[in-house]
Amino acid sequence: MSSTAQDEGKPYARVAKPEELEQAIKILGEAFRQDPAFNFFGCVKQLPEPESAAAAGVETMIRCLLRICYVIGGRVTVVVVPEGSEERIAAAAIWMPPKMRLSHWNIFTLLRCGLPSVAKAWGLGGLMRFGFEYPATSHLAMEVGYKKKGSPEDPDNSWYLQIVGTATAFQGRGLMSLLMREGYAHAPNAIFTLEATTAKSRDQYCHLGYEVVEPLRLGAGAVSVMGLPATGEDAVGVECYAMANVS
Repeated sequence: MSSTAQDEGKPYARVAKPEELEQAIKILGEAFRQDPAFNFFGCVKQLPEPESAAAAGVETMIRCLLRICYVIGGRVTVVVVPEGSEERIAAAAIWMPPKMRLSHWNIFTLLRCGLPSVAKAWGLGGLMRFGFEYPATSHLAMEVGYKKKGSPEDPDNSWYLQIVGTATAFQGRGLMSLLMREGYAHAPNAIFTLEATTAKSRDQYCHLGYEVVEPLRLGAGAVSVMGLPATGEDAVGVECYAMANVS
């Protein structure tokens, strides 16, 4: 962070402080409350409303991801907006480091990170969707995409952007780009990977230097494009996009 940005009251990105983590969870939870992929993970029947049990379930999952992030040596970063002598959290990101992904079989650590709370919120079906189906599908898509491009790299040898979001009041102000630039500055020679869960976010990431490695689909035959229960022709599943930035 430059002192100029802070002095001029401009938003800037930095590592989150411990006392800011709950606010970061709130921001990310609101950003993904009606996200198609999270609808699928949470096995919801309709789009979650604010303060609903389904919305709380999204926050529960994000809290678990944040704890996992710290256990494996990841980073939680935020964009703050100076307001007088205070700073307001406006956006947040959770980054997982290269070669450090928590195994499904590390049960004790997962329990400590809040897995029982996720199971209570989403049920066993939701836990299986997020903990097994999603990672397996996304990792396979990334591997296939790397091979198609002739890349010898291992997709796990990258900084993985687990989740990023902006508070509603600050959307459209380019705060995501501040988080990205902070990440690039932290690891200037690294590869960065993520999954976009909507076409809109895919296009935003493309503007930030990412490219689609391979599309992937979740819940085909069971849910609609919005991740809600569906049958027949409507059960097309949620289309996501494995993406990488190698510049």
